[in-house]
Amino acid sequence: MGPTGQWRRRLMVWGVVAAGVSLFLSGCAPREPVAATPPHILEELEESREYFTRVGMWADRGVRVYGTNYRQGGHIPPGTAVEIQSVRDDVIEFTIPERSDTTIELVNVERHTLVGIDELFERTFGRDPVDLDASTEEIRDAIQRGEIIAGMDRDEVIKARGYPPRHETPTLEATEWRYWINRIATRIVRFHNDEVAEIIE
Repeated sequence: MGPTGQWRRRLMVWGVVAAGVSLFLSGCAPREPVAATPPHILEELEESREYFTRVGMWADRGVRVYGTNYRQGGHIPPGTAVEIQSVRDDVIEFTIPERSDTTIELVNVERHTLVGIDELFERTFGRDPVDLDASTEEIRDAIQRGEIIAGMDRDEVIKARGYPPRHETPTLEATEWRYWINRIATRIVRFHNDEVAEIIE
């Protein structure tokens, strides 16, 4: 190989190395929110990226939570401390520092949730831990496990299981809420006098 060929080869090698270093460095720091992020959320993230989960959720394969709220994968209880990495049009990225630095995506499936990314953010994350003091010990334990049990009020059901997808439960005043266990199976929570009376598989 002549001098020109050797020089070209060196340039290619250095280009690959530079690209690898760039990718490594970009993965070490929290990603900046993009322009599509609602302004008030941008302001909050500039103040601090530390939040707590308001509701129970499940991370499929440990890396993806769906706004449809499937009950599959690793459980993330309400009150879990998280760090928000970025907020985009339909995805919120966060980590759970006490567990690992793995980035988890909360994907807004808007045809099911019928809410924008700002509402999904606000009802999923908060600055303060979830207050369970008004609940009985039995209900507190169930909420932390992500279980719905008889006697829970609507707020306790939401803390335990998250919000039911709005395309099937258009109002939280409904006497029946439908949750998805996975993409096929569902579960209906029936209320009487604003408390869980029956759970229908």
